[in-house]
Amino acid sequence: DKAQNDVVLLEAKRKAAEGEESVLKAQETWDFKIGSARRQHERDREEDAERIARYEQRAAENTRRIKTLEAEIASFKSRATMPPPPPPALVAPVFANDGEALSSFLSRLNLDAHLVALEEEELDVALLRSMGRDELMSNMIELGLTETEAARMAASLFPAS
Repeated sequence: DKAQNDVVLLEAKRKAAEGEESVLKAQETWDFKIGSARRQHERDREEDAERIARYEQRAAENTRRIKTLEAEIASFKSRATMPPPPPPALVAPVFANDGEALSSFLSRLNLDAHLVALEEEELDVALLRSMGRDELMSNMIELGLTETEAARMAASLFPAS
């Protein structure tokens, strides 16, 4: 009986030792997995923080760029605002002669804003008159004049029509 009890006791001790060893291995495994997960989480957190910092920097740069552009636009608008031309009915007809400078012709018609566009097309008063009323109207509208402005120019170049 005693020998059998010793064998059972030894077997129980062996199983207890194996169980304890198994628990330690499981604990080591889980400690390793938890440690790895913590390290990965920390790396991810650092990467996210870097990405957020880059995003915030880009957002701040974009905000500055937008404010600069808005200021430029406001500056352009303030410089570009001109009083509206008087209504055509209130403008006395100004008849052009072919030798007149384009700049003075446009100035008298209150169309100075279009001088650059007409000069780029190498137009002068004589060439404008040579177009004829309908062609002049069409061409001037294509160059950016309003229909009213083109009609004012045509009335000055073609007084009889």
